[in-house]
Amino acid sequence: MSATRSRTERQTSEVGIMAMSARARDKRMARAQALMPGTQVRAYGIGRADTRVTPAAVVAGAALLVMFVGGLALGFLVIGGAIPVGLAWYGYSEVRPPRALVVTDTGVVVMNTTFWWGHPSEVLVQLPLAPLETAAPAGPVTLELGAERVTLSRREFNVVSAGIADEQGAQSGVGGTD
Repeated sequence: MSATRSRTERQTSEVGIMAMSARARDKRMARAQALMPGTQVRAYGIGRADTRVTPAAVVAGAALLVMFVGGLALGFLVIGGAIPVGLAWYGYSEVRPPRALVVTDTGVVVMNTTFWWGHPSEVLVQLPLAPLETAAPAGPVTLELGAERVTLSRREFNVVSAGIADEQGAQSGVGGTD
């Protein structure tokens, strides 16, 4: 993938395999590129890390519980609204944090993403370029990537796998897009 493609090329080349718009994918690839100077980003996919309990998730859950119990004590029920929904979403993002899988010319990189916008923010794991394998023929795919266990939708898995195949083909001189 290249950031210099026209809008029409971006939209038509990725129809049917996008979990995000081509523009958003290209922007996130550019952000990932900025975090890894000296490499060329080839593909970008998004998923969620395995479940974990963090202090921030405990605080968010406690705040929701206090709001709920306090509302009941005062005679009303706090269910909807921006604050409870925001706390619930933040708590979920702490328990199952979003992860970016980036295929570069040197390997596969797992990155942390920002809570608010979902942009890649830091490199967590760098692995050599190798095909991703899964036993599941359909549905979500869970991958062990170094210290991270990441679950991807089938669409995102296909995007990342295609990027790896293209890069391996380009390195071997057999094919590729660049």
